[in-house]
Amino acid sequence: MLIIGCMLALLLMATPAVAQSGAGSTLSPEDLATSGRLFVEALRLETEGDGAAALREYQLLIQRFPASPKVPEALLRVARLRLQQGDPALALQSIEVLTQDYGSSPESASAYVMQGRLFAENPDSPSDLERARTLLRRVPVLFGRDRFPRLEDRAEALVREGQISLLLGELDEAASAFVQTLEDEPPGVWVPAARLGLARVLMARDQWVEAADALQRILLEAEAAAADDGFEVPISVLTEASRHQQLLYRLRLRPSLGQPRWGSTRLLSTPGLELRRPQGVAVSDDGLVIVTDRGEDIALVLDAEGQMVARRDVKDVQRPWWTSDEAYVAAEEQVRGLLQRSGQSFLMTRGSSQEELDELVSGARGLYGQWYLLDRGVSAVVVMRPTGRYLATLTVGEPVDLAQGPFGHILVLDGDQRSVTRYTAAGDAVGVVAKSSWPEATAVDVDALGQVYVLDAETATVEVFSSRGERIAKLGPTLPGGLQLNKPQDLAVDGFGRLYILDERLTTAEGRRRALVVLE
Repeated sequence: MLIIGCMLALLLMATPAVAQSGAGSTLSPEDLATSGRLFVEALRLETEGDGAAALREYQLLIQRFPASPKVPEALLRVARLRLQQGDPALALQSIEVLTQDYGSSPESASAYVMQGRLFAENPDSPSDLERARTLLRRVPVLFGRDRFPRLEDRAEALVREGQISLLLGELDEAASAFVQTLEDEPPGVWVPAARLGLARVLMARDQWVEAADALQRILLEAEAAAADDGFEVPISVLTEASRHQQLLYRLRLRPSLGQPRWGSTRLLSTPGLELRRPQGVAVSDDGLVIVTDRGEDIALVLDAEGQMVARRDVKDVQRPWWTSDEAYVAAEEQVRGLLQRSGQSFLMTRGSSQEELDELVSGARGLYGQWYLLDRGVSAVVVMRPTGRYLATLTVGEPVDLAQGPFGHILVLDGDQRSVTRYTAAGDAVGVVAKSSWPEATAVDVDALGQVYVLDAETATVEVFSSRGERIAKLGPTLPGGLQLNKPQDLAVDGFGRLYILDERLTTAEGRRRALVVLE
């Protein structure tokens, strides 16, 4: 983001004077017609996929006829084309001209939203998120309902503002933006997204009844929206609402009725392969599973039914983890991306020298692109820049595992202290969120409600703690259905509240060897 900001400053100094000074003049009928033809031709070229030619036509229109009513839309389309070409700095140049010289046009609202998204999508620090939020907040102020009764950009700006506040952990600010959308904006695709955001706020505040009601309303209103209001609720919103609803049912409603959180178990097989030394498991919010095995030096990506999605040979493979769009595994000297087949090494600063981390065990990818890595050789969780260079040491002692929770929080399990400590996305310690007398605590994970799960290998048990540190459940070594844990290695929880336990000596009643059990 710093590079984009510097490039933006230089580019703004080079902005053509005609584009900035001519917006207030008028056009002759002939020029008005000519500018209209230029816009139509540019739009045709863009529709046909010739972005370079379309850019030339749009820029000719902007430079020759800055007073044309088509210029604001032309500037907006230029910005979008520049983004498609991977040039955010030039896109920001067009956005700045649009918001400064054509600030009363509705296209300026779209420009503010686009600019806010640019700073929010790949933030380097909290200041990038703050800057994005400031830009988004201009939209409802400058483009009120009195002048623009139905402006989708205003609803989008409010929802994105709320989502940023959620990332920053500012629940009151997030709730305010979502409620304003629900109260003030007409029906549209962003209203269900606001209701989903509000449900997330309520979940974070442990107001699960209200959260469940908000989620149910999204699902009930989706069909009516398509029939009566002429729009469809985005599938991503429906999917997340359904997932959160099942999570609340399993982890909140069932216990409130005196029922167990997980009432059944099933064994997840690895097709055509018997794992020899299962090492780690991770699961995405939507149920994609990674299993690693040191005996075979492989990492498997499976769907929720156990069907293989991908198989990768990874030497010295350790524990895996997910981000929103990639599956990673630690492999002692590298972190390997499984889906994009990438790899990265890391340099640790020791005094005046730098040494490569070569005993990586597990990790996570932070909200600002940084890596959190547990290295057995330095007995620490270290924070590395996206480039692989050393940034800071998060914790030392006897860390045995780590996990990433809601709002980018990092949780570190310390085997010596027998505790789990939570850190903010910026690396500040919040406090101990789980503590017990585990003789051999070996793995930790956290769900979307902030509940913490700790696996103890010696007792073959899992303890569950609320986000406030209260122990709320314990299971094992005998699981629901009578299955016995023997030598558990790792655990993970998905977005539906399903619990996955990897066990090196798990067998069925028929004597068939399996490694992964799913509690539902």
